[in-house]
Amino acid sequence: MTTGADCTILLINGAQAKNVLWALGTAATLGANSVLEGSILAGTAITFGTKSVLHGCALAQSAVTFESEGSVDVY
Repeated sequence: MTTGADCTILLINGAQAKNVLWALGTAATLGANSVLEGSILAGTAITFGTKSVLHGCALAQSAVTFESEGSVDVY
């Protein structure tokens, strides 16, 4: 899963980030200034671009990397 720069993925209809799991067989990359709701479970690695934000947890088998100023709000 790869998001582009300035991408925002929001939940609707009362969905909550703590109830959403993005289960990936490979890697995840969040582009610069991206916002994603829910937890990511990646088969390999997760990379956060500059100033990207995850509202959830980031779990990967090999590495979770922040380019700079990225953040994860853990629920």
